Amino acid sequence: GIPVTHRKLARSFHVITGHTAENGLPEDFETLARLDGTLVFLMGLHHLEEIAEGLLKNGKSPDTPAAVVSRGATAAQRVVHAPLGEIAAAVRAAGLEAPAVIIVGAVIAVFIGQHLQSSSEKRKDKMSIFRILMTVRLYGWTTDSVYVLNSIDLGEKNVI
Repeated sequence: GIPVTHRKLARSFHVITGHTAENGLPEDFETLARLDGTLVFLMGLHHLEEIAEGLLKNGKSPDTPAAVVSRGATAAQRVVHAPLGEIAAAVRAAGLEAPAVIIVGAVIAVFIGQHLQSSSEKRKDKMSIFRILMTVRLYGWTTDSVYVLNSIDLGEKNVI
């Protein structure tokens, strides 16, 4: 799965709404683009192009790894990964649908590496199972959630 933190790549993660009530977009792309940790945008698929452009215009490298997970934790889950400068076009070409989570940061490389290592196994069996263990501490509460995600190898370069 895609980790949100990794000892050598990202020591923090930031969860941002991708669709606000006021104008539909996150508020401060300048600050978001400077953050070193993983950026996780919720409910932002319809604004993916604007989110990517906002990050790029404010200094995020177009080569920053990015991924979109559509319909996560369901049998219909699909993941598209591409550099930030190309993610909107890749997602559009793949026809991903909401609900979706947008993830931006170096941790995507861990996911891609796992996918490449197991590609020969995936050819034999088109279904693979990923586990994402995420611990979220919010208002002093800890919620541990384990999601078993099905991912279908469609034979496309960056669709998992």
